[in-house]
Amino acid sequence: MKWDTYEYKKGSQYGKRLFVEAVELIQEEDDEDYEGEPVYDEEIVNGDEAPLLVVRSVCLTPRSSEGDDWLRNNIFQYTCTIEGKVCKLVIDSGSCENVVSEEAVKKLSLKTKTHPNLYKLKKDGEISVTQRSLVPFSIGAKYKDKAWCDVITMDAFHLLLGRPWQFDRHVVHDGKHNTYSFMMNNNKIILIPSKDVSPKPPPPPSKKNLLAQKEFMSEAVENGVTYILMVKTSVAKHEAQEEYVDVFPKELPKELPPLSGI
Repeated sequence: MKWDTYEYKKGSQYGKRLFVEAVELIQEEDDEDYEGEPVYDEEIVNGDEAPLLVVRSVCLTPRSSEGDDWLRNNIFQYTCTIEGKVCKLVIDSGSCENVVSEEAVKKLSLKTKTHPNLYKLKKDGEISVTQRSLVPFSIGAKYKDKAWCDVITMDAFHLLLGRPWQFDRHVVHDGKHNTYSFMMNNNKIILIPSKDVSPKPPPPPSKKNLLAQKEFMSEAVENGVTYILMVKTSVAKHEAQEEYVDVFPKELPKELPPLSGI
């Protein structure tokens, strides 16, 4: 089949007649069997549940709304476990670095190293980043990981995973459902955002005044400061007891005195 068409060139006053012949494209089928993509087990992971490590202020409280509309106006919030403590986690692709709070580093006794590339968060030098830490964290039973994080003073969350973590794990973000998925040990991990990651109310105070050694060490490490109260007998009280030693018998009768003697 042939037809006429005109092609105009810049600066030319006359068009040249061009004959174009239609060519039928034939696609040869491959005789070999097509192997589809490998099938992996999917692990949909929810945040860890336990009393959260203390956060002084909550700046990322989700807006209350019905249905799934809350996903539209909220960033990804989650919970993870660091050194046996449940901590607040945020995933933000807008962050150029992974970040861990200075408070979490101190309370969890995480080791730090001098940052290889010192920098400041603001031009006026209000916040300087000089330390980083290799933070071990886990979410659920199948996802355990480590990430280098810059140590920064902040009180809105404990751990922020930014672009470095997403790049290293080949993370895929679903903007509609605000989920993050990636492969880990031949398992497809899907992280689902949490609508409410507010700390659970603390348990009622125990009536016991004594702590076991393990409980005492845990409280001492978490609080950071321990006070010892030592009680001494006053000298005046000791002298009074010696002066009236005959008034206070050493042995008391096993029975009550008769009523007539009272």
